[in-house]
Amino acid sequence: MRIQLLAAAAALALPAGLAIAQTPGSEPSTQPAPPPAGAQGGADQSAGLRAEPATPADLAAGATVSDPSGQPVGTVESVTETGVVLAVGEKRIQVPSNSIGKNERGLMIPISRAELEAAAVKAAGG
Repeated sequence: MRIQLLAAAAALALPAGLAIAQTPGSEPSTQPAPPPAGAQGGADQSAGLRAEPATPADLAAGATVSDPSGQPVGTVESVTETGVVLAVGEKRIQVPSNSIGKNERGLMIPISRAELEAAAVKAAGG
């Protein structure tokens, strides 16, 4: 099954859209979603945490990605031309590379795992 672009990305305040696959090994879509209205791009700086954009070298397979509070969200599974595929439980969710930042805690995205999973369910029609 191919990855579907999430229309819910704007509601999540991610700098750009997300995509989801239902099964491991699926090929991510090569069509990125447009950034939500008002998105600034780059990593989140909410909750008082400063983050800088992650470099391609930072986005190594197996690296843990956390939310702004430091809670694990998922693991980098692969990097594509259009983003980073995160393993989040049994789901594979593609996020734009510029939505992942890094700080002293490591890699992070600007939303929680629950928010990311909810957007994936919504985008899948559930």
